[in-house]
Amino acid sequence: MDKMVTLRPGYVAQLYSRYDWPGLSSVGKLETIREDLTRFLDTINCAFDKSRILEAPALHKSREVGLVWDQELRKKVAELDKLAFVKYGYDLGV
Repeated sequence: MDKMVTLRPGYVAQLYSRYDWPGLSSVGKLETIREDLTRFLDTINCAFDKSRILEAPALHKSREVGLVWDQELRKKVAELDKLAFVKYGYDLGV
């Protein structure tokens, strides 16, 4: 991350901008895919069984790995990519 912050400051914002375009009304995150999908389907007035989506077992889910950030690096990444974190609803955690 140190190298990326130095060589490509604002990388997260650049990466996320590839999946965004004017007029995009919602963003689905893998972390909350069930809730995001049901909210989107409600928005477009699609008939579906909400409980079937919300209660479906996770498939091919990676095991969760806790990241340990150097706090100075975390602050730097949060500062450089603040707009992306805010726009897509991620907690900066700093």
